[in-house]
Amino acid sequence: MTKFVPSIIIFICLTIILFFVSNYGLEKIISNSSKFVFSNNPKYLFIGHSHPTYAYNDSIIDNSINFSSEAESYLYEYSKLKYITSVNKSIKYVFIEVSNIQTIEKSDNWVYMKEYMGLNYPKSSPFMSINEKYDLYKFNKKGFNEVFLMTYQKNILRIVQNKPILTSNYGGYVPSDIEKLDSILKNSNIDSLLLISQKDVNISKINIQYLKKCITYCENNNIKIFLSRAPSHPKAPELANEIAFKKHLSTLPPNVEFLDFNNFILPNDHYRDFTHLNTKGATVYSIWFNNLLKQGLTSRVNKQQFIDSSIKNFNSNNNIYQENMNLQEL
Repeated sequence: MTKFVPSIIIFICLTIILFFVSNYGLEKIISNSSKFVFSNNPKYLFIGHSHPTYAYNDSIIDNSINFSSEAESYLYEYSKLKYITSVNKSIKYVFIEVSNIQTIEKSDNWVYMKEYMGLNYPKSSPFMSINEKYDLYKFNKKGFNEVFLMTYQKNILRIVQNKPILTSNYGGYVPSDIEKLDSILKNSNIDSLLLISQKDVNISKINIQYLKKCITYCENNNIKIFLSRAPSHPKAPELANEIAFKKHLSTLPPNVEFLDFNNFILPNDHYRDFTHLNTKGATVYSIWFNNLLKQGLTSRVNKQQFIDSSIKNFNSNNNIYQENMNLQEL
């Protein structure tokens, strides 16, 4: 009996070691088979959650790649940022989305809640460091263990079936023909939604921590990073916490520039909903944004002043633009 117990302990330890070694091997195979080296030698990288996912059409914006993904926290964006820029040395500028919902305390749920881990961890784990995985474990031990085992099983199945992971699985521009904004405006109590959003004033801890890591990584690797905010509809309820949002931004490193495109206004049928553009909106916005880059946006001294002036010119011509669109539809 005395010899049996140590044997069991040794067997368990060896099984655990084999499990983690095999998991490392699976993730290594997956990361090596992922095609993250882009032939167009992109200069600009867009990352973030659903706002930039629907806003930046990288087939329109020259020398760019959009790797945003819905409901993605900065923890996953941090691992994605490190990997993509390490294998694409042509990337010199990173636009990382910072919206009103990403700085508030609720955005920490995107990091550790099982629902979001189940969405983001399986596709991100091959590119995450031990430290990032350990942070997830600390935040939600039970949820992480369940998602970890699920991912392990998926990885085995993927390799056995020889199914390569498409680059698009990790993010990208998503076109959308949905035009729900008029219906939402008609059927929603905007005042009530605004009151709810005004209560979201407490600052995020975990999510913002990883945004700062993204900033530090870019600074240490000679990559210029911009915090940016894609357009939302002027009546978007999440804009109700604007004062708190600007206060939260002030806690970030002062040398990092915030480029705000939120006041770029489009007709209602160019929005998917309050906070997302549809294909019509993304096309117009991406053409306009591309022109800003051609006019030297990234090298200008007073970038926000240049942006505000360009938005003012666009918005003043918006009625003419809408009239032209109506004529084309006749």
